Amino acid sequence: MHRSRHHHSNLIRRLGAAVVIVAVALVADGTPAFAHSGAADASNYVSEITDPGHPDLQWQVYGGDALIELTNATGEELIVEGYTGEPYLKYVPGDGVFQNVHSPAVYYNTDRYANAPLPDIADPEAEPEWERVADGDAYAWHDHRAHWMSPVPPSGIFSDPDTAQKVFDWSFIVRGTLDGSEHLFIVRGTLHWVPAVPWWPPVLALAVVFGGIALFAALRTRPQGDRWTGLARPVAAIIWVVMAANVVRTLDDIFAVPTATGERITMAVTAAVTIAVIVALTLVAWRGELWGFLALIGAGVATWLLFGNAHSVILSGSQVVTALPVWIARWVVAASFAVMVPVVIACAFAGRHFWQRSRSTVSETAAVPTPAG
Repeated sequence: MHRSRHHHSNLIRRLGAAVVIVAVALVADGTPAFAHSGAADASNYVSEITDPGHPDLQWQVYGGDALIELTNATGEELIVEGYTGEPYLKYVPGDGVFQNVHSPAVYYNTDRYANAPLPDIADPEAEPEWERVADGDAYAWHDHRAHWMSPVPPSGIFSDPDTAQKVFDWSFIVRGTLDGSEHLFIVRGTLHWVPAVPWWPPVLALAVVFGGIALFAALRTRPQGDRWTGLARPVAAIIWVVMAANVVRTLDDIFAVPTATGERITMAVTAAVTIAVIVALTLVAWRGELWGFLALIGAGVATWLLFGNAHSVILSGSQVVTALPVWIARWVVAASFAVMVPVVIACAFAGRHFWQRSRSTVSETAAVPTPAG
């Protein structure tokens, strides 16, 4: 009797620990979809520079319309104007790139649709106050003039999303002093729509593979008393493989585009903590006990939410922010969705086993005769 109570108490503690870990995993702010200074992981829009304004203004667009990078090769000081013509960025050769903390563009550019609140310090009429954002002659930022400012596409695309088409022309001004005189360089570009790609083929393919592994383990292995390691461990191994792939994708997410060091550190720490929590859950599941399968559910749901759903736009976006081949990013996100299939299969079989075992134990206990007297 004492042993039974001890086992019951131990089980409750383990279940409580698993629930706490699951809660941490679910509330953790995983690698966010808007990780690059207001830019999305992927989109179906692509901006291209049609006129750089000057041969020594060197431009590059990342992720379709995610970030615009200017490298100042003029050797002279430049000012990039904000949305109301205020000084926004200042390029100082040999000293770096600075942003005007009073420019509303600094704050609007942190959100893809400029929904970020403006602090009291934001005032385009105020005297510029500069803070360094880069050490060299290059800096990348998210610019609302170069992309469509709504999650709802324009009418032409809404009615015909499967056809590539031009959205609009855009421009902004860079001011500089060259050869002793002041110049206004008008930078021009064009935004295009490139149709989405089908999202389901990699998800379906990986769901079949992962599900097949779990089903094979469920049918070809047998529980050993209170454990079913032959079922829990293959599914845990699948999650480990998916986590390893997400480590690669997260590193790509961090280094694929120019990003501030602080932002990179935040992304790396957040991802590391999230991955550690998920791996901890799979280690709990490794023993194949009842509470381990509950932990397996937590690991699967956390992977699905934080590495799949948070980056779901990558599955269908025609323009992906990545330095890797695009298919790698797509298949890693697809794997983060598909991992739920083996988890559900394993937990369904395990749940049925442990339920039957529990009923059998209750029946045996009820059959023991009570001593007289």
